[in-house]
Amino acid sequence: MKMKSYFIETILLVIIVSPSVAIVTPPPPGPPLYVFGDSLVDAGNNNHLQDPAPKANHPFHGVDYPGNVSTGRFCNGYIGSDYVAMCLGYPQSPPAYLSITNEFQTLGGINFASAGSGILNSTGEGTLSLATQVMYFEGAASNLSRRVGNMAPNTLLSKSIFYISSGSNDIFAYFFGSKNQTNNQFIATMVNNFRLHLTKLYNCGARKIIMLSTSNIGCIPFIRSLFPLSSGDCSEELNNLSIQFKNETRDLLQNLTSTMPELRYTFIDTYEIDSELRENAHQYGFTDLTNACCGHWKV
Repeated sequence: MKMKSYFIETILLVIIVSPSVAIVTPPPPGPPLYVFGDSLVDAGNNNHLQDPAPKANHPFHGVDYPGNVSTGRFCNGYIGSDYVAMCLGYPQSPPAYLSITNEFQTLGGINFASAGSGILNSTGEGTLSLATQVMYFEGAASNLSRRVGNMAPNTLLSKSIFYISSGSNDIFAYFFGSKNQTNNQFIATMVNNFRLHLTKLYNCGARKIIMLSTSNIGCIPFIRSLFPLSSGDCSEELNNLSIQFKNETRDLLQNLTSTMPELRYTFIDTYEIDSELRENAHQYGFTDLTNACCGHWKV
């Protein structure tokens, strides 16, 4: 599918922008991958959480996954973290943190992502907030030090890839909530919290980050289903909030390089990618941009 090719080509830019990833790596198949975020990259952590955490371990999720298995991925097949892992030489995403039963499973990295979670602790009841995910990583980094010695973990983590996709659920919660802040105040709160999380990751050894922006969240099937009187139009307010947070996140990463001199990042503008796909859907093999691929939220 052309979308898959487009995504993989985008990720390969990381290797070009950060030559050390390609040239100086741990033993094959590639550098460890650590994943943080929401349903776009959750490889099954929510399977191990109690309600009301959302679950995707049932049809029609996984209809295009090998063996038609519903793994807990909120997708019809592979998710973004799977494709990044494949680019690094792995068969799929590193294991979900809550599914790990022994330390050998963590040699290629860990997926901490939790569907429904957000940058703010108040987002996503029952999920693993981004703060919790970072806390779990801090524990994993400490265990790595115990296993390989004090110097080696810093070297290993500096070569690792940190893949982050978060923020959409915070915007949804704000959009549907009481809105006791202005839009600008809310976005500033998100960015300030994001800065704290990224600082903790850097202090633990993270040096190479792939950051996905929020996308056209006002156009997802669920949102469009709420506007039947306008023929399923997108929510302009949600899209504008996404654009504002996207731009603030890009600026945040640039500003962090002044205080984090070893930070190397690739910012992927998924809003622009999504817009391109929507404007030229047939070129990328899409015939239906209205209904969810997994059978929910018909417009």
